Amino acid sequence: MKNIVSFKLDPSQMALQNVLELYHTCCDANNDIYLYKDGKTKKITRVTELLAFILTSRHRRLLVIIEGQQAKHTMKHVVSRLFSGQNPEQVV
Repeated sequence: MKNIVSFKLDPSQMALQNVLELYHTCCDANNDIYLYKDGKTKKITRVTELLAFILTSRHRRLLVIIEGQQAKHTMKHVVSRLFSGQNPEQVV
């Protein structure tokens, strides 16, 4: 059964390495990534889409949605490993 989890983060505080790690961690676990901003949700299918979405964000908070069988585990890994200094706000 698929799970859906989400968390908010500040895209201006993300280094390129963090963005790449987020993408590859989700892909390796066969999870889907969705990003929400400006009233729009975008399914991320390529790393370039993720980069463009983050770079063009005008908001200090961006909602990251992870969907898949391992979504909870992936979110915990991403939050603990990549964003430990940011303290992202878990939403769901």
